[in-house]
This record gives sequence, structure tokens and C-alpha cells, in this order.
Amino acid sequence: MISWVAGVVALLTTGCAAVQSLRFEQPDFDLTSIRVDGLGLTGGSLTLLIDVDNPNSYDLRTGQSDMVIDFEGTRFGEAFLDGSTRFGSQAVTPIELPLSFGWAGVGAGAGARALLRRGAIGYTLSTRLTVDTPLGDRLIEMTTRGNVPVRQLIR
Repeated sequence: MISWVAGVVALLTTGCAAVQSLRFEQPDFDLTSIRVDGLGLTGGSLTLLIDVDNPNSYDLRTGQSDMVIDFEGTRFGEAFLDGSTRFGSQAVTPIELPLSFGWAGVGAGAGARALLRRGAIGYTLSTRLTVDTPLGDRLIEMTTRGNVPVRQLIR
């Protein structure tokens, strides 16, 4: 009888640990830098350098995504992850997101002026992303704000 109870307790403990390791924690997105790839008369192109910190004990694979970036309160545009991006388990994955914009939409904004004049810029990154997990698809919706350095690497 004692060995049967010990077996049930061991099974429950193992099961609880397995379920605990599969619980979903939302990853963090940190915009670390902006690279200016090109500027022209009609607009320009940037690359958003983002670190994605996945705290989960399993990989996450992206599905549908949409990221909207505002600089100094001015919407610059949207960036998309393709469906093959993978965030490693309990790791930080650097990603590069290309972004094109037109001056007509942002030329008069403070964000465009700050981008050209300063080494850092205030941003708001709104993320809506579906990730595939062992527990099924999860929707991530988050907004992050901060200041980010602009690397003037015009090609």
C-alpha cells in the first residue's frame, strides 16, 4: 500500500512538473537600434533591430504578425515577420525588420526631424503576433515604448 501511494505521488509530481514547464510566458520585444539604410526624395528605408527574449522552455515559431512603429508620436509604418521566424527556448533572438516609409506621410512630423538630427529617437512599437507553441497557437499583443539609438549607416 505504501509503495502504491508513493508511486501515485511520484506520478503526480512528475505530471505537475511537466505541465509547469509547458506553461506559456509572453516573450519580450526590445527595439535595440535603428539602422538608416537609405534616404531619398520620396522616402527612405530603415532596419529595426529587435531582440526577442523567449522565457519559455520551448521554441516559439511565428505565424501571422503585424508590428506598427511610431517615432516621436508620428506613425512611420508597419513591419512584418515571415512565418518561419523561430525564437529559441530561454534565449534572446535578434531579428532585423525592414521598414520603408514615404516622406508624404511623415515629413512634417517630429519623428522625421528627430531621425535626421539626433542620435536617439523616442518610439512606440505595437506588436500583434501569433506564435505556435506545444499548447497551440497563442496571440501576443503588446506595446513597448522607449528611446532607441539611430545608427547612421546610410548605404
